[in-house]
This record gives sequence, structure tokens and C-alpha cells, in this order.
Amino acid sequence: MRVVFPDLYPYFRFEIYAPELQLSHHQNPFSKSLCLIGRSTINWRADDTLASFLIDRLPQVIHTGTSDNATEVAGIEEHQAEPFSDYYPCHPGTALIVDGSWEIDASCESGTILIGTISPKDQFLRGAVLEVRDDDENILAQANPQIRCAFPGEPLVGRWVRLSSPLKTPNHTERFGYLEKKDPYPDRIRRYRVDGGQLRIRAALFPEEISRWRECDYGWMFVCSIKYRKSWEKVARKS
Repeated sequence: MRVVFPDLYPYFRFEIYAPELQLSHHQNPFSKSLCLIGRSTINWRADDTLASFLIDRLPQVIHTGTSDNATEVAGIEEHQAEPFSDYYPCHPGTALIVDGSWEIDASCESGTILIGTISPKDQFLRGAVLEVRDDDENILAQANPQIRCAFPGEPLVGRWVRLSSPLKTPNHTERFGYLEKKDPYPDRIRRYRVDGGQLRIRAALFPEEISRWRECDYGWMFVCSIKYRKSWEKVARKS
């Protein structure tokens, strides 16, 4: 294990990293840091010590982090959802709104998404998902008309696939490639010209804790890929 003490310790908590542990709860799947106390700052006391955390709290974290029995850990854990998507690194300033009440037909495994944007100059940075369709262009979900009006920019079309579990890689290139492989129709993806490159958008619908403790619903992940003109020129020269 590795422990990092902040400059203002003991007034701020230290971080404990366990790269060899693989916990389904209470551990960041990418940085491998452990969650030994609740998120609120009220849970940290200036007289807390590393030794007490390792002796008293670490065994509980390992126990609850490896348990799938909610009843068994109910009296130990804070009853709040732990969304896996919180751990994905995001490009600064980006955001996509998705209606949390949507229930996508479980028989649908892939299709297209329509994304409304704020303006043509800000196409893939901030917007909202306006429609979800299957591969036959049947509409599975639609945003409220007021949401549509709030994003009058040029809409973008991307591809989505359903996953059985969260994609456990922080690398956006690897995530985009994985979703491309899972797509039964990868060539149907749209391409958009942006400054100096060509934009493609992929999304994944996957089970994660969203609003209820230890109960999985479906969340969304979006990944963009931009191919720059220099890459196109190299391909053109080779061909």
C-alpha cells in the first residue's frame, strides 16, 4: 500500500492506495485509492491516525468491498449510491444531459443517439441527449420539448451500445475502441468536421448505482474521438 499525506495534514485527510486490491465497492477502480470514511468532511477528525485506519477501518473496507450481500453490510456502509461513472475522467467543461427517468427496452442492444447542442461553434462540449433509437430507427426515448428548445444548435448523431458491466479503463482511446468493437454496425457512425479534425461520438448504456444504495440501474457514458487532418493526409499518401 501507498499513503499520501496532504501538506495540511492533520487538518485534511490522507489517501491510502492499494494497487493490488480489486474491490467492487469503496475503491477507485483506476487510481486504486480506498474509501475508508464517508465523503463529508465532518467524518474526518484532526486526531485521526494512519495506524487507527489500518487497524480499525481497513478490515471493514475489505469485507464490505468484496461482499455482494446488501443485508450483511447494511449496518456498516453509508446508504448512498456509488456510481461507477464518477470515476471516469472527463474533458474540462464538457457535459451531456440525459433524462434519468428513461428506461431503454432491455431487448435493444445498440442504436443511435441524437444530441442537441448549444451552438454550432460548441458542438460536442455541452448538450443534451434528445433521442435514443434502435438500429431500425425506432424511437426508444425522447427528451422533453423544453429540453429541445434549450439546445438549438446543430444536432449530432452518435452510436450507442449496451454493456453488461462498466468499462474499467480510464483511457478514452481504449474506451472508444472497445465500444466500436461491441457495435454490430460500426460503419454507421456519423463523422463531423470540427476545428482541425473529424469528430465521432459513441456511448454506452451500462448498469451502475445511480440513486439507490446497492441497487443497480442504467447509466450512460459518452466518448468522443477526433481524427486530425494530418492523419488523413498520411493515409491519403499511403493509399
